[in-house]
Amino acid sequence: MARLFVTWICLLIVLLPLLGALIYLIVRGGSMAERSMKAAADQVRATREYIASMAESGSTAEELEKLSKLRTVGTLTEAEFQAQKAKLLTH
Repeated sequence: MARLFVTWICLLIVLLPLLGALIYLIVRGGSMAERSMKAAADQVRATREYIASMAESGSTAEELEKLSKLRTVGTLTEAEFQAQKAKLLTH
């Protein structure tokens, strides 16, 4: 009698999770591919947005040139120029 009880318990421990996974796949399996494709498309979109934002910011050399022109014109003081230059070079 104890063996039968242990056998049933072991079968339930093994079969219930498998049954649950099978039911999940039957019910939600069709939309799994759709969710996966949407997640991949979102990742591609986010990557493209990041690349575009980095491309728009310009290179460090261009930014330093702009700062130098502002200093030459008198818009920036030497201290402000040095502070912005240090900020650019540390990032």
